[in-house]
Amino acid sequence: MKIGIIGDTHFGAGYNLGKLDPRTQFNSRLIDFTDTFNQIIDMFVERDVKLVIITGDVFETRHPTSAQLNAFSKCVQGAINKGLEIAIVVGNHDQQRTISTTTVDIFDSLETPGISVYPNFGIHTTRDEHGNNINCVLMPYRDRRMMGTKTNADAIKEIENKLKELHKIRMYLDAAKAKVEYCHNVEVGVAIYNYVYSKLQKLSCTYRN
Repeated sequence: MKIGIIGDTHFGAGYNLGKLDPRTQFNSRLIDFTDTFNQIIDMFVERDVKLVIITGDVFETRHPTSAQLNAFSKCVQGAINKGLEIAIVVGNHDQQRTISTTTVDIFDSLETPGISVYPNFGIHTTRDEHGNNINCVLMPYRDRRMMGTKTNADAIKEIENKLKELHKIRMYLDAAKAKVEYCHNVEVGVAIYNYVYSKLQKLSCTYRN
């Protein structure tokens, strides 16, 4: 299965380099960003990509305008309409100062089909063309304040520990999938899944299937 990666789209950047488009009344740079995103999506479709992971910094600022929100929303909906699945990992430009909110929360709040948002460490699960689970470990932006540590070194250690746990959980998920579908041992599979969910809750992580 092919996975496409798009990083640092920064919708809203470079407005000083653009000009007002007389037809749309948008800054021409926003139109450039939209056109480029759509071209990448078309390329992914041509190459049979199934999952697109956007690795953060969707918008240039933590307070995007309605025009920028609308432009990105249309881009994402267009990608979903073409059969792509979207996972967004929150970047530092997407993270509000309150920590608890992000510029892309609306997609989660609306429970938009085909799109998942990861403001926390998480595992995104999808299926390939053969029905096999593909588990992607995703990590959003984090700093020492968000990790609750006093130094950057301590924050890095905490992040490393969480990633190690997530990699273990990914292996458990793969094992549970095999137990259920290939050995028909439902009890064992369910037991493993329950263990995985309990670990995810302790880590403040997200699992999307």
